[in-house]
Amino acid sequence: MKKILLIIGIIVAAGVIIIPMYFRSQDKALSPESKVVYENGEHQLAVFYSRPYKRGRLIFGGLVPYDQVWRTGANEATVFSTDEDIHINGQLLQSGRYQLLTIPHEDRWTIIFNSDIPGWGINLQTGEVYHNKRADVLITEVPVIKKTSSVEQFTISIGETNAKVNLSFEWDDTQVLVPIELR
Repeated sequence: MKKILLIIGIIVAAGVIIIPMYFRSQDKALSPESKVVYENGEHQLAVFYSRPYKRGRLIFGGLVPYDQVWRTGANEATVFSTDEDIHINGQLLQSGRYQLLTIPHEDRWTIIFNSDIPGWGINLQTGEVYHNKRADVLITEVPVIKKTSSVEQFTISIGETNAKVNLSFEWDDTQVLVPIELR
């Protein structure tokens, strides 16, 4: 009888470990991980995030509701890091690692840098985005740019345009540029 209980216990324990790993790997196949790194002299900026696909869905105002906090990607929390103090849209952001959250609106986005970085971007039981408002370090707004073409996979990039550095978000027919000033 003890052997049977031991075997059942091992099977249950293995299931508790293996089943969540399986579902997590399936999510990552649909929204693969990506890391963007920008280096300019002594400055290094990086973003770690997961890249969901459009797959024929209505994105903003549909899959990603307007006027609600979005984890800015899929799966784990999106993480922005800087090894130097920088200015985001004119506001100081000290060096460090931050959860990067957004609130898409039809005509603008609210960009939130938050010092509380969870392991996963949402509460798996409620489906709500993990957002500790008390840990918000910087909040800014930037306008939406409507594109004439559609971007299939959510893309974050950091690059220079007209000698300025921008953090760019693109998906579907929407682009948002967040100005960054390096010191």
